Formats: sequence, structure tokens, C-alpha cells
Amino acid sequence: MTDCTLITSIGTGMYKKEGGYRETAYLFGNGKTYTSKLFFEAILKTGFKPIKKVIFIGTYTSSWDILIDDKTDSDLWTKVYTEINQNGLCPASNLIPLIKEHLKSRYSVEVEIFIHTNIINFDTTEEIFSIYNSVIPCIKEDSNILFDITHGFRSMPILMYQTLQFASSGKTKLQNVELIYGEYIENENISRVRDLSNYWHYARITDAFSVFKTKLDGFILSALLEKEYESYSKVINKISGIVQTNFCLQIIEVLIQLKNVLTENHETPPFWFSEIKSFLADFYKKIYSSKSEARTIFNFAKYLRERDLNTQAIISLQLAVETACAEKSDNPEKNKGNYDFWQSEGKITRKEVISSDCGLKRQILNLESFRNQIAHGGAKGNKTNASPSSESIAKKFDSGAKGVETFLSKLGL
Repeated sequence: MTDCTLITSIGTGMYKKEGGYRETAYLFGNGKTYTSKLFFEAILKTGFKPIKKVIFIGTYTSSWDILIDDKTDSDLWTKVYTEINQNGLCPASNLIPLIKEHLKSRYSVEVEIFIHTNIINFDTTEEIFSIYNSVIPCIKEDSNILFDITHGFRSMPILMYQTLQFASSGKTKLQNVELIYGEYIENENISRVRDLSNYWHYARITDAFSVFKTKLDGFILSALLEKEYESYSKVINKISGIVQTNFCLQIIEVLIQLKNVLTENHETPPFWFSEIKSFLADFYKKIYSSKSEARTIFNFAKYLRERDLNTQAIISLQLAVETACAEKSDNPEKNKGNYDFWQSEGKITRKEVISSDCGLKRQILNLESFRNQIAHGGAKGNKTNASPSSESIAKKFDSGAKGVETFLSKLGL
């Protein structure tokens, strides 16, 4: 079983008249119960997860004293309680190592403590977010995360949640993240343990889907769909790979696969999956053309340009011309994507189409020249001796697209 790191927060407790946190019986989904003032203790004592490390977050004035068993170490409890009530427990306090050692001995887990200001508002969130971000390196890359949002000021779990999201979207690879909450039910006199892990899943889906919609980078989305929607996962991964590698000729095969995938029926799918399916259906509708493969690749180029995937768009635009010439050859299947064919027979076909139209000739030849500059890392043009500019791509694409539209029409494609 994969080790787990527990992240939990410490506040001051709502029930001052009872001396801080109220003692309650925590009832887990598996039927186990444990009575304690603090939820993290119930998690550890019931063996709910294989916790190897506990990370506590709190403020200068949090009830850190409640972590100390005053029956076994009354001296430490008194010192912590006194310091909290006098000046607050600051990150540099020499009591923190003692608290960590006490907890390690008591619960047989590794312990980390992160403390920040008790003033949580607009002016301090950046400081707190920075402190929470320093929590991430304390978590092993192969460790799952159990995030307890029961205690602490309401803003603390929110900021920590955002920190985990931030880390998951960057280079740090987080494993499975589960959210858990001990909800006190007054009329039952117990605290039911609520599993809120789907919140994390929805957040990951939302972010991943947004990236896929805007930039056709669906690798993370594909991984999130793999278990429940394998066929959709595979097609999204292939689309993303095509965009990443500029293998735009392969879009034809993927569209065939996508068409079949879209016919699959799923009983009562979640709303977010329906949105993903709708997006893919629209993707297919906008790109696929029954007229020709060249027209399909041309549509793909325009779709890429709409998402500012400019170099991929220019390459696809030029490929539409080359594919059109191959489709008009004696052996289209052999000649599509065949560089030797393009250099010999393909360019002859192109010349026949554009030679009588000076405007079209300029558009089509300029497109290939610009594509070559892109393919060679922004090389200078042979005639102009000038380097290409990223700011000019939109204009270059628009001119090339007009030429390709005319070119395809002249070939009946």
C-alpha cells in the first residue's frame, strides 16, 4: 500500500467554554469510530490510511497546546500554552522542535509544522501562500496525500488547497490527493467523516479540459480519463501528440477513430464528461471534410490558428497543398506525405495550378517559403535575407489560407 502524507490545520476551536475543541466521536465510512478533540488523531488511531508523515499548518495563536498530552509532558504543555497566550508561537520558537518530537513519539509518524500570521486577509495571502508552497517539498513524490479540512480558520484549507493545485499544475508530480472532513452532527452527537475527494478530481478535470480546449494539449486530461473512458483518453492523447510533434498528416486517421468513439453510449455520464464529448464532436465537425483529405488538413490548419498554435498552423497549411497534389496523382495513397513525390511530381502539379494567377502564385510560394523558415528554426529567407517575425504569423497565415482555399477549389477539392 502506498504511503500517505496527512496535511491538517490547527485553529483555536469554536467552543471556548469547553476549553477549545469539543471532544466528539468521529464515525468513519467503514464503521470505525474514535473519540477525540482533534480529527487528525482519529485518523491516525483508526488506521484510516497508512500515514507516515503529518504536516500541521496553523497561526501564531492557534491552539498548539492541544497537540501536547499534558498527562505525559505537563511541562511542555505549560510552556507552549504560555507562549501562545503571551506573544504567540512564532516559526523560530525553540518549542517547535520539542512539539515535533513529542508528536513523533506519541503517534509514530514524521512531523512537520508550518506557522504563519493569524491575520489572514488580502494583504497577507501572498505571504501565507508562499509558506504553504514550502510544504510541497516535504512530501515525497511517491506519497499520496490526505488533506484534512476540518479544523483551522476557513481560509487556511482554501489557501492550502490552492497550493496543492498550483503544485500539481507545475513540475512537482503529486500523487493521489484525497480531501476529508469531520462534520459534527449535533442531533446525533457524532462527527461523520465526509469524503470530499471528488472536489479535487473535478478541479483537475476543469484545469486539464481548459488547457485542451485552448491549446489542444490534452495529455493530463487523457491520463485523468484513462480508467473510466479509455477510448476517449486514447483519442485525446493522439490529438495532443499530433499537435506537439507537427505530425498533422495523422489527423485523418485520428478523425476516423474519433468518429467511432463518439458513437459510444455511456449511461448517465457526469456533466463534465458530456462537455468533453461535446467539444470533441465539435472538433470533428469543424475539421473533417468529405471532399478530400487536403480539405480536412486545411480545416485543421485554421483550427490551430484560432488557438494561436501558429507554427503548427503554417505547417498544416503547407501540407494541405502537398496533400492536394498527391490526391490528384495516379497513386494518392503512396504519394501523400511522400517527400520525393512532392519534390518531383507534386511541385509540377502546383506549378500548373498557380502559373496563370500571379496573386495565387505569390500566396502559395510565400507560404512554402515561410513554412521552410519555421522548419529551420526561424532561418533567414533566401530572397529577403530577413528572419521571420512571430508578430507577422497571423498576416502570413491569412494570406496563405486565401491562397490554399483557391488552390483547392481549382483542383476540385
